[in-house]
Amino acid sequence: MNDEAVPLEAQLESVREILSSTREATEPMAEFLGAAAEKVLTMGSMCLEGRGKGSGGKSFEELKTENERLYKELSPEGYEDSWADPSYAVERLGPVPGQAVASWFMRLLGNGKTACQERKDLLSRAFQPLLRMAEATSNGRHLDGEAVRDILVEHWRRDLTLETEFLLGSVISPSRTHNTNVALGADDNPGYMFRYGPRVSDAELRTAEFLSGLPEADIEEVADTLARAYVKGFELENKDLSKRKNVSVGLPMGFERLYRAIAFKLEEMGMTPFLASVSPMLPCRQAQYDHKFDAVLHLDEESIEKQKEYMTKALDSYSEDVDRFSGHLVMRVFGREPFDPIEKKEKVAPDSDSAQLYRRFQQVNVEIWNARCPRKETGFSLASFPGPFVRGDFEAIFRDTMKVNMLDSERYGRIQQAMVDVLDRADHVRVMGSGSNQTDLRINMHDIEDPSSQTNFTNELAAQNIPLGEVFTSPLLQGTSGVLHVEEAFLNRLRFENLRIEFVDGMIEDYSCTNFDDPEENRRYLKDNLLHPHDTLPMGEFAIGSNTEAYAMARRHGIMDVIPVVILEKMGPHFAIGDTCFALQEDLPTMNHESGKEVIARFNEKTAKRDESMEEAYTFKHIDITVPYHSIASIAAVTGDGEQIEIIRDGRFVLEGTEELNGPIDEVDA
Repeated sequence: MNDEAVPLEAQLESVREILSSTREATEPMAEFLGAAAEKVLTMGSMCLEGRGKGSGGKSFEELKTENERLYKELSPEGYEDSWADPSYAVERLGPVPGQAVASWFMRLLGNGKTACQERKDLLSRAFQPLLRMAEATSNGRHLDGEAVRDILVEHWRRDLTLETEFLLGSVISPSRTHNTNVALGADDNPGYMFRYGPRVSDAELRTAEFLSGLPEADIEEVADTLARAYVKGFELENKDLSKRKNVSVGLPMGFERLYRAIAFKLEEMGMTPFLASVSPMLPCRQAQYDHKFDAVLHLDEESIEKQKEYMTKALDSYSEDVDRFSGHLVMRVFGREPFDPIEKKEKVAPDSDSAQLYRRFQQVNVEIWNARCPRKETGFSLASFPGPFVRGDFEAIFRDTMKVNMLDSERYGRIQQAMVDVLDRADHVRVMGSGSNQTDLRINMHDIEDPSSQTNFTNELAAQNIPLGEVFTSPLLQGTSGVLHVEEAFLNRLRFENLRIEFVDGMIEDYSCTNFDDPEENRRYLKDNLLHPHDTLPMGEFAIGSNTEAYAMARRHGIMDVIPVVILEKMGPHFAIGDTCFALQEDLPTMNHESGKEVIARFNEKTAKRDESMEEAYTFKHIDITVPYHSIASIAAVTGDGEQIEIIRDGRFVLEGTEELNGPIDEVDA
């Protein structure tokens, strides 16, 4: 059956027959087909009715009810015992085809955006496996699990040119105006959110209502900070913005008022912003965790090679936009309670062979993208704000986060430079934990041949990652050794108890945590969620965060455990496992603009191999791990002759010129 041969309208007629024939069924496969048919008919109707353009005469409550019904499996309470849950699907259908069925059903739920953009061709292709599975199990035929799985694998390995062009186009081209038009046309009626397509919860609705009540001056100030930070990143990294004017913006639903202000500011600066993506605030975290390795079901060498062709064709079809693409400006929300996933034996899990395939797949995507949109020519900026689900006073936390995101760069630049001047004298830096914290690290520095013109550290202010407040470097791997320990860490939206990583010559030698009773289960948890698809990772970054205002804000509101990495990394020393901050742009001269010196520590022994092999040089991962101030006994720059110059002692800044940073810590500890 040809995917392109069935018009959507005709296809939906066949789907109605499937729904009718399975309505009273109790046999598991028939139940699954009926559940999938309901989703297909809803999304098909959304497309044909032009839901992306308006409500189609439906009231807000009717739209909300439809949206809740469509995405009930993507709510925490609706996911368990649904066909998207691999445990449920495997229990009902068996391992073959249970895993594949759960994966397809999960992907099926992602087609709301396609429906609202009225791409009937793509919807028809996405829905086609339903007809084929129904045909394979019709007329009383018994379930052939392998046949059903093969239908889905064949579907995933089909020609993906159209799908790749659709996905890449939304990321890279202002001509894809759907999201932008929805955001620009948003009004006081929150029904506009249903025009995007994904799940809409009360969190998005409450956020939009809150932002609509903020004074215009506050919105303007935040928008100005974010827009200037994006452009400032190009100036600090000596990147040319004269041709690359298109800015891909991503935000959570509900932030449309802020988007409009940011877009206006960027346009004033000569940029062309467009809303590339809008995200639900409350995705089902267990579903995301269960399905993170689903690609293992269909990845092979042939499909990876074909991916090159799909991406190349897609980028060629948007060649003018590719040449004008400048990068991403992204806003995210934080505040959800810490997440402890359920480990399900039925979910797809990678083995060593599939891990290498996955790594190869990552590499292919990065290589092709970087060849057309090089990191040395493009930028990135990220900021986070609380969602209304944050514990405590949401509105007060939101306002305090705005203040943290708009701190004075001039003041922090001066203070941070005092740290850099001392760190540049160091042969290595020693970091020691206090109390129960077992951190004991020696971090080796690059040799500075000309101290008058060279530095090891970037003085990071209000550019790129917001808020400001850190000095960072790429340490040498050789000689960088010891233990990094955090009593409670939140990485990749997951919680890690007593995360302990041992480095030998800059590479992870051993690792553990105490999330589970079984040590081997802890190692699997760390391997799958931090290291995968690698067996080890380098220490790619060492930094000292100076944003004590953010630290005090988190302590004052009792939300330290839900603060996102982009803010948390400014609240103490942090260490990134994976690539350096200069990955794929090491050859681009970067300046410390406070001192005027060139940052020479843009590589390490691993990334020095980049001209020989990207696979050897890069991991395509960068995970920041922060040790908060209160867990630090000492951070000291150790010179070649053994002199130790302390920057932090017992959780307080003691270096001359940095003492004023202690004010917010003292206030919150009083």
